[in-house]
Amino acid sequence: MARADLTNREIERMAEEKPGSAAEYLRLRREELEAEKQAERARDDYARFERAFVGEGGTKEAAREAYTRYRNEEAEKAVGAADERARRETMERVRAEV
Repeated sequence: MARADLTNREIERMAEEKPGSAAEYLRLRREELEAEKQAERARDDYARFERAFVGEGGTKEAAREAYTRYRNEEAEKAVGAADERARRETMERVRAEV
């Protein structure tokens, strides 16, 4: 659970006691809120996948295994695409320097 939102009084107190601490607190809070949203999206994605998988005759246990395989395949594709982009960018940089 993300840290609590700050009141104006708390922000002022933090600024007096340690300048920059309120900004850091708020930055961390935004990151925590985003992580919570991402975790919720992941749970929703899995729940949809499981419903569809079971709806097609699979079991919940098999759905978890299939979802893990699916996610790993997606990660592998993403890494491959990123590697290919990096390779192309390196080649373009080398050609530009020649």
